[in-house]
Parts: sequence; structure tokens; C-alpha cells
Amino acid sequence: MVQEGECAVCSSPAIQKCSGCQSVHYCSRDHQKVHWKKHKYQCTPAKVKVDPKCGRYLESTRDIKAGDIILKETPLITGPAQVTPPVCLGCYKLLEEGKTVCCQKCGWPFCSEVCTLKDNHTPECFYTQERGEKVSISTYGMPHPNYQCITVLRCLYQRDHNEKLWAKLQALESHSEDRKGTDKWNNDRKMVAEFIWKFFKLDGTFSEDEIMKCCGILQINGHEVPILEPEYVGLFDRISMVEHNCYANCNKSFTSDGQIKSEEPEYVALFSCLSMVEHNCSANCNKSFTSEGDIILCAGSNIPTGSHISVCYTDPLWGSEARRHHLADSWFFECSCKRCSDVTEFGTMYSGVKCKKKDCKGYLLPDTFLVPILHKTKSPDPKTKGLDNKFWKCNNCGDSVSDAIIQQLLQDIGRELSIMPKEDPDACERFISHCSGYLHPSHYYMTDVSLALAQMIGQQNELGLAAVTEDRLLLKTQLCKKITDLLETLAPAETRLRGSLLFELHAAVAETGRRKSLTDGPMVMLGYVTESRKILSESAALLRHEPPELPEGRIYRQARINLIQMDELIKNLSSALPSPL
Repeated sequence: MVQEGECAVCSSPAIQKCSGCQSVHYCSRDHQKVHWKKHKYQCTPAKVKVDPKCGRYLESTRDIKAGDIILKETPLITGPAQVTPPVCLGCYKLLEEGKTVCCQKCGWPFCSEVCTLKDNHTPECFYTQERGEKVSISTYGMPHPNYQCITVLRCLYQRDHNEKLWAKLQALESHSEDRKGTDKWNNDRKMVAEFIWKFFKLDGTFSEDEIMKCCGILQINGHEVPILEPEYVGLFDRISMVEHNCYANCNKSFTSDGQIKSEEPEYVALFSCLSMVEHNCSANCNKSFTSEGDIILCAGSNIPTGSHISVCYTDPLWGSEARRHHLADSWFFECSCKRCSDVTEFGTMYSGVKCKKKDCKGYLLPDTFLVPILHKTKSPDPKTKGLDNKFWKCNNCGDSVSDAIIQQLLQDIGRELSIMPKEDPDACERFISHCSGYLHPSHYYMTDVSLALAQMIGQQNELGLAAVTEDRLLLKTQLCKKITDLLETLAPAETRLRGSLLFELHAAVAETGRRKSLTDGPMVMLGYVTESRKILSESAALLRHEPPELPEGRIYRQARINLIQMDELIKNLSSALPSPL
């Protein structure tokens, strides 16, 4: 039976669908043509489907090539992060004392007069005026409690002022029952719900359920959007590449061992279609943002027709235990994707610990990482009985070590990593050398430090790679190759990091060629430059959708320039080759 819908143009009953996305109905061919000017920017090669286990999800309607844009979407709601210093409520830039302009109607501070007139400020401006007293912000540069409720308030405002938008928000998952009674829920009730009731005098307007549901919607579906400013903010900011999707963790990123790192403020956005994209620890898509704050979903690998569209909600460079715990804490599900189900993580031994039995060259892993985390049921599943007391077994000699001993070792190494001097290549090398006696070379701790070291080499001197020793140049080349290969296996959609590393690799290969040419003649350089150009071309392809304000976008822009220069160099080197007899 054909499912009837509502025509996107005239709202009359319709059964004809867009052939591209299968999600928009039309009553006639003429109305489809009329709507295409708008719909072509929203049409996606995917359709919404429903599954009893994962709920709504997107499935590809055709073969999608790596690099293709699957959808581009404008946010339903934007707002400041929950824990943030005072920011402009128009553009979300940090505010500085003495450099603000206050809204004449409500008193909230802004960076400029223009921002006070933006539509996204309407909700809090409306409720502040209804309150009868203007807001006065006097402290800057530190988290301010008044801002914790703003984005929630903007959601609530739609109930009485935009029925269609409110319906879209209410259709998003909130996990209200799962959240109830948690520390986050209790904090939200006190700092958000009670603040809205008391400060804005809305205790008779919005119920606890309405407010807490909006808090949950933001926690589960909120995306952190980077503040896109043109100034340089660091070529390789590892933290900028970490993708979180959790309102509760806004303004924070995490180290591999779960420690929190401070971050510059970003703002939060809710998207309708993107909220239906499911999680996978080895996702086939990645998200990025345009200069205007729209979100782009891009294929990180080839996606066959009928495949689930997925992104990684957490950091794919964490180990399985850290990823699964973060997903359980923030999104209330226990991941059992192919990567989590495979303790070797596709043969990479990404969580492998070295066996300490004499003369053994094997590595220890547990039988499974799929140990229950949430424990919601009163009666434990018989299939998982005993897994809490798991052992790690050697893949070579079969020796077993208790999980408690392994966890203590990892905690000790995590503490060592946390106190390691930052931006010190020598310290990174010492860490790698020391921990190679305990961890697999591709262990997530080893990878984390190797990644930092690969990016650091050549960044400490104005001369760049030209001032690097032969050993360090070789090390940089080896690390970049190893990590990009690892990423291609573990997280093929992690294109920003892979593209950035390939840019570093192309520079290292080109520098190696330059040095070789000094001793072996300029013709030796042709092979290195050709290889370097091939690597650079792949880097540019991976980064081509990144906005120019972000580090990865600037790398892409530089890659385009370098490609032109390298083509000219290859042409000149080739023309200088002796003619064949």
C-alpha cells in the first residue's frame, strides 16, 4: 500500500515522492518543479526508515561515493553552550568587559548593535521583558549561571510562537526516563528548570516535564558548532578534531583516559534530519560546518545502496572501553557495532597490552568488550554472567591476567601521560619508548602521543622541516604513514585528521627529496616530488568541504596553492631530464 503524505507546496494529500530522498511528497509534477529550487539544497540520497532496535535511521537510496555530500541542513535552534562565560547571544563570540553593547529592550550584553537585532535573540529578550526587569551581567571571562538556561529557553519559546518548529523539536529523542535521577538530570533541574521558573517568573508557564525534555533533547541531539573566525587559531589543534554531540559536555574535550581539557566556547545547534543519523564507532560519514553554521554530512567511504548512514558520536581514537562508557553515559545505549564487537578492532590491536611472560611476544586482550554498563534490569543476563570479572588473555601463549591488573596499568600510564610536558617532542619520544614495553605499538595511548609527535616535528622552528634532523624527519614520515593507515582501518570517515596528517606527510616527503637532491643530484628529487604531490592531492580531496575559517580549511587552501607549485616544479624537473636515445 502506497503511503500518503502532505504536499510540500500546497499541503494537500499526496502520494508522489521525490525520487532522490523519498522523504518529500508532492500532489503533482508541477508542484515538484516549483519546490525543487528550495528542495535541491535539502534533497539527500537517503531515506528515513524505522527499526525496532535503533528507531529512526537513514538508509542510502543509491550508491554514494566517498567525498559526496549526503545532506546540508540549517539548524532548527542555536544557542550558547550550557556552561559558558558570557558570550554574544547573536554570534556567540566571547565577550570582554568594557567591550559590550546591551540590548535596549532586555539588557543582555552583545558584541555589537547588529547582533542585538538578530532573530535568535528573540526568546530570551521576550521573556526578560515579560519579567519586568532588565538583565545585568557584571562578570566576564568565567562561566556565568545566567547562560545555562538560554538554549533551553529558546526551545520552550517555540511552543507558543512556532507550532511547526515545536513539533519538530518534540519529535527528537530526549531519553527523559533514562535521564531522570542522574546527576546531570538533577543539575539541570536546579540550574535550568528552577532558574527559568524563578528568574524569568515562568513557574506557571512551563512544566518540569517540558523543561527537562528540552534539556534531554539538547543533550542527546545537540551539536557543537565551532566559532568560525578568520584569525589563525593553531594549524593542528587536536581538540578541534574531536567530534562530540552532547549538550552536557559542551565547552569540553577529553583525553584518551577520560580527563577533561578546557576548550574555547562553541555554540550548540539542533538539526532535524541529522538527528536521525545513527552512531557507529567505524562510521561511514563525517560532519562538518559551513561558514554560515549549516551542517554538512559527507561520505567518508563508499556507501552501497541500502546501507545505514552513520557518524561516530564519540572520539574514534579512544579505546573500546572508553567509547562504550561515554556512549552509555551520554546517549544511554551500549554500542555493539562491528568494531566494539571485535576485541582486536579490525586487527589493529588498538587496546592490546603486551604479555609480560618471559620470551613471549604476544598481546593481551579480553574475550569481549561488550560488558553490560547500564545494568538497568534487576535480573542479569545469563549470557553476560561473570564478564565483570573478566581476564585478559595472550594471543600467543594463552596466559591470563585479571582485568583489575590491566586497569591499574592503564591508569598508571594515563597518569604518566597527563603530567607529560606538553609540546615537547623529546618527552613524547621518551613516553613511546617507555610504554612500548607495556603496550601494543598501535595502542590508543601510543597512537595519541605518536599523533602529537608527528604534528609537532617541524613546528618548533621558523625554518620548519628544513631545521629538523634526519632522524626526526624519518620519524615524522613513518608516524604520519602509520597513523593514516590506522585511521583508514579504524575510522575511515575521520577525514579531517587523515587529510591534515597527509598534508604533513607530503611536506616530509618533499623535504626528504630536497635533501637527497643535494647529494645525489636534482633528478633524484623528481620521484619524491611526484610522490609528495600524490599525497597532497589526496589530502586536498579529504579536506575540500572544510570551511576556510577552520584549521583544516586553511590547510586545504594551502594544499591547492602547493599543488600548483608542485606541478610547475615537476614540469621543470621533467624537462631537464636527458632525452632517451
